[in-house]
Amino acid sequence: MEKYIYIYLYIGVLLVLYSKETQAVSCNCSATYLSGCDPGYSLTFFNGSWTCFICSSGYYCPGGVSPPKICPYGTYNENDGQSDIGACKDCPSGSYCPNRDKALPCAYGTYTNVTKSISCLPCPQGYSCYISSYLPKKCNSGYYSLEGNASCFTCPAGYQCLNGGPPVICNIGEYSPFSSEFCYSCPIGYKCETSGMDKPTPCQIGYYTNAERQTSCIICEAGRSCINRNASEICPAGMYSQPGNGSCFNCFFGSYSSAGASSCTLCPAGKSCLDATHLPEDCPQGYYSNIGDGKCALCSLGYRSNSNKTACVLCDAGYYCPHPSYSMIPCPAGMYSLGGSYLNCTICPAGFACPVSNAAPIPCSGVLDCATCPSKYTGQVCKSRYQQPSSCKTGEIVIQNGTDCILCFSGYQCPSPGQDMIKCPQGMWSLAGSTSCAVCPLGFYCPNDTSIPIPCPSGSYRSLNSSVLCSPCPGGFSCEDPSAAPVPCLPGFLSSPGSSLCTICPAGYSCPDVTNPTKNVPCENGTYSIAGNLICTPCNAGYYCPSTMISTMLDCPPGYISGAGAYLCTPCPAGYFCDTPVSAPSKCNLGQYAKEGSVMCYSCPAGYACPSTTSDFFVVCQPGWYSIGGQASCTPCPAGKYCPRTDKSDAYVCQPGTFSTSNSSSCQYCPPGYMCPYTNLAVV
Repeated sequence: MEKYIYIYLYIGVLLVLYSKETQAVSCNCSATYLSGCDPGYSLTFFNGSWTCFICSSGYYCPGGVSPPKICPYGTYNENDGQSDIGACKDCPSGSYCPNRDKALPCAYGTYTNVTKSISCLPCPQGYSCYISSYLPKKCNSGYYSLEGNASCFTCPAGYQCLNGGPPVICNIGEYSPFSSEFCYSCPIGYKCETSGMDKPTPCQIGYYTNAERQTSCIICEAGRSCINRNASEICPAGMYSQPGNGSCFNCFFGSYSSAGASSCTLCPAGKSCLDATHLPEDCPQGYYSNIGDGKCALCSLGYRSNSNKTACVLCDAGYYCPHPSYSMIPCPAGMYSLGGSYLNCTICPAGFACPVSNAAPIPCSGVLDCATCPSKYTGQVCKSRYQQPSSCKTGEIVIQNGTDCILCFSGYQCPSPGQDMIKCPQGMWSLAGSTSCAVCPLGFYCPNDTSIPIPCPSGSYRSLNSSVLCSPCPGGFSCEDPSAAPVPCLPGFLSSPGSSLCTICPAGYSCPDVTNPTKNVPCENGTYSIAGNLICTPCNAGYYCPSTMISTMLDCPPGYISGAGAYLCTPCPAGYFCDTPVSAPSKCNLGQYAKEGSVMCYSCPAGYACPSTTSDFFVVCQPGWYSIGGQASCTPCPAGKYCPRTDKSDAYVCQPGTFSTSNSSSCQYCPPGYMCPYTNLAVV
């Protein structure tokens, strides 16, 4: 009886747990006796009799009248009819066994790296779980994952993914390129005016920043240069700038400036400003200048400069001035001048007294006796029979009848009143009443022998006595001193024919002909020249030159390239990467992608396909398809196998009695009434 009671206690349990049936085997029983079941079977009271049923999966049955025994915790048995505990296998890592009848693979985004698990753990934030039987792998820098994600994703541009955590937008004053773990401070010379910026914005010309994390650029102050955009530097002497100019400009001729000037100052009258970097210098004696002239001009003969060198004045009475730059020379005794004399003072004439040299001669008085009028060659004349013969003045001669004196003609010399007039030789000149002919001074020209020397016009010279006229200063030379030979322009300077000064080749121009400034050519974009350079220099490859007037070359930002002579850097095109600013763009491989301005190609993440190399548009692999990363398309799971994961190439063979066609994520049971001899074919 006790044996029967024991059996009854398990009947309810067995009816609930057993779901699979097989052909019943009748026991040879009598009313008072029950025989035991074979190993792999358990005894169950069914339809009014005791029947042996096959042991279900998840259990083992020793036989006899023993009830089914459930597999231990963390093990499983997937086959019916098992008789001992050895049929219960440890649940493998990467799988879990909640019902003990089969091992279920961990769901996508979960894992267990130990055996005998009844549940899988969610993949933690910042890790990937490509293989569910392994410990989670930490995401690489610049990638992230959320809890339960099987793979890591690229951190988007304008965000940071600290320690693989979710993307956090960068603050204003920061930026981050694609796939960055951190946000970076906006560098000097750039601004980051909004949050979520993927690259900093360079300050425009005329603006700068001198600290990191700036949201706006500062306008370049007057008197300063900001060509590098990372600092405000003071303009040197001889240059100037207005607010926002960004560059310093040369002062024009006739002006000057000190360091840090916002404008140039006109050269004052009486001063010379040949070098705009120096303070004005006083004009030398005999020279003068007006305001803004820049250079001092020589006074005419018979003149000298006033005390402040702003004008020329006549040589003082009682003096003569052989050259405007010489000091005045007092008239010797017996001579006089009334002002403006330059060769010599005038001899006091006979019959006159010159007690002072700065006044006209005074006539002498006396009594005459009758006498024979002297010869004309004595220099005396008898103007009236009632007057004593009188001597002709210096610069006069006696007329033929001896009755009067005449003034020596212009172009002639009369050394003595008793001599005839002598014509001046070529290259010499004289005014009426001259006792001698004078050599035309250098720096002047004498168009005829009857007029005073005329200063050579500006831009001409006369440096040889043998020359009659002034010659125009040749191109490529300067003629500041009209009495000296032309001086070749210094390197970097030029002049046109007829110019008195050489001018510097201006910044931003090439000067191919130093003899003709009208042929100056503006530098093309991407080239530059500073003042004094005769040619434009191309900007080096890997740099850009926004100004044609400054020699500073600016680095191309990451992801940008430039060849020689670039005005601006060009962003690397989408689908390509540019790891250096001088290299040609390199094409991304299939399964990679790069947006415009990228320094590297990024691999398509596992579980996704990237059909385009020019964008980060990812296509999710569907169940039964997979991608191990770096693929342009998802790969189908082969027939006869199943691929439970889309981020791994693991393909498991279907068990006997099951089958799968191509691109399957699980195997299908062979339906009742059919056989499935091949796992890669449908039912037969």
